[in-house]
Amino acid sequence: MIRLLLSLTMAYALARADFDPARWQFRRSIAIAKPASVASFAVDRSLYQGSRAELDDVRIVRDQVETPCIIRKVEALDEFPMSPALMQDASPPSTVLTVDLGFQGLPHDRAQLMIEPGQFYRAVTAESSRDSIKWKMIGAGAIFRTADKGAFAITFSEQWDRYFRIRILNRDNPPLGVRVLMLSDERRVIEFPAEATGKYWLYYGSAGAHRPSYDFAETRPRQVNALVAELGAEEKNPVYHEMEKPWTDRHPVVLYGVLAAAILVMGFVAVRFLIKMQS
Repeated sequence: MIRLLLSLTMAYALARADFDPARWQFRRSIAIAKPASVASFAVDRSLYQGSRAELDDVRIVRDQVETPCIIRKVEALDEFPMSPALMQDASPPSTVLTVDLGFQGLPHDRAQLMIEPGQFYRAVTAESSRDSIKWKMIGAGAIFRTADKGAFAITFSEQWDRYFRIRILNRDNPPLGVRVLMLSDERRVIEFPAEATGKYWLYYGSAGAHRPSYDFAETRPRQVNALVAELGAEEKNPVYHEMEKPWTDRHPVVLYGVLAAAILVMGFVAVRFLIKMQS
């Protein structure tokens, strides 16, 4: 029992020790004018872009003490209009629309096309990629416009990749005139207890940071109007310094040389042993 308690204590201490200001690249001030059981602000594009771990690296701090927070979705959409690059593919006859979101880490689970007037019915597929070279299929559906109704969107499981494309299967029909491709996702808000007034700090931009687990996720009041917090502009964390890579990552040639030498030595020893056994 004592060993178990010690293990749990060490695990808790390690989890709490995850926050080191020097490891977080960006920060933004949060002004709290009056105490509130729950304060909140919406996740914006700059926060998505600065995060290095799909928001797992978000931390809120006041007076050098980490403040618990949660990230949740609300009934609103964040929309990201894109001007796609169009390409006509001959096999099969199709229009391929590709967009570069600008960075890795902007979530999206729906794509809507703004199409010039006219009636049509086309099957579509959606793909996602981190590098615009290797693509994965994420969804399929149909877009159409008839005399009395229309559907111009396709939904898929939430993606965080930088590149996105839609293929419109034209068959024997002329290509559609697509004006805009609109990506969207449910809006995320960050909530935290703001029992003291003053300045809090939002930190983000830490590669490899784990998603924290706070009691606040379960103890947050369910019936409460969250105070809308004032979020400041992004700034570089003045104490940030990039963690030095391991020696083996900084000197890969030496590492591979040592491994090659070890293999040669082991092979030589093995051959000498076999010769000795045969004699």
